[in-house]
Amino acid sequence: MQPAHSLNRSINALRNRLDYVMRARTVDNYEALLRFYVHIMPQLLDAERCGVFVLDSVRQRILSKAGAGLRAGEIEAPLEGSVVGRVLSTGERVLDNHLGDFPGFHQEAARQTGFVTHSMICAPIRSLAGGHVIGALQVLNKRHQDGFDEHDTALVDEVGEYLAMALDNIVLNEEIVELSDVLEREVSSFQSEYLGDVPFIAQSESMRAVMETVALVGATPVSVVIQGENGTGKEVIARMIHEARLDDNAPFVAVSCAAIPENLM
Repeated sequence: MQPAHSLNRSINALRNRLDYVMRARTVDNYEALLRFYVHIMPQLLDAERCGVFVLDSVRQRILSKAGAGLRAGEIEAPLEGSVVGRVLSTGERVLDNHLGDFPGFHQEAARQTGFVTHSMICAPIRSLAGGHVIGALQVLNKRHQDGFDEHDTALVDEVGEYLAMALDNIVLNEEIVELSDVLEREVSSFQSEYLGDVPFIAQSESMRAVMETVALVGATPVSVVIQGENGTGKEVIARMIHEARLDDNAPFVAVSCAAIPENLM
């Protein structure tokens, strides 16, 4: 096992690199690309609306990512009982020009948004890494009375392939942020339970409060006075504060004042 201060330096370096990469990523541009296609697809297909949905595989839910008149996450569709759920589950495109004649989640969505769906093309968006389905592109209500045709489905399939890179980046970024939060909590737990290479066990609320104070003080370049009875661990706490200051390469030197002759004090 690496020493705690070495591990902390490595984690901080990785955290800084992650922060730089996340700031360098053009996630906003990818989301802008989604919004652009949501805006342009109805014009290309002579339809009323378009939307992009993403699959949250961990929580097993489907969320709207972009759509005309919608906020991200405003619509949460079920995996069962919805067209988009069927597409995400089977990986097969759906074309339905008589959707309004049948019950389903589209009726609940109409109650939520006030928009009634009569016809739809819904195509899967597959990840470039592995080919699994990560989302769906949905175009609603063909204005022409004959409804959507094979030419429309081919165009939706093609656009879905282009959107794969954008959605991949958005989904991966969200997963990185979530994993980063988990790592942050684990690192905080590790730091609160270890003194150098030795685990420091603090079970009582009062000792956990002391550990939190040590972490707080250790992050500041101030002098600290620790008071307490003999044998209560003042030197241990002092050592922890010293080792928490990663920019301090000086050794920790413990001096017992009781061992110094009185005339030298």
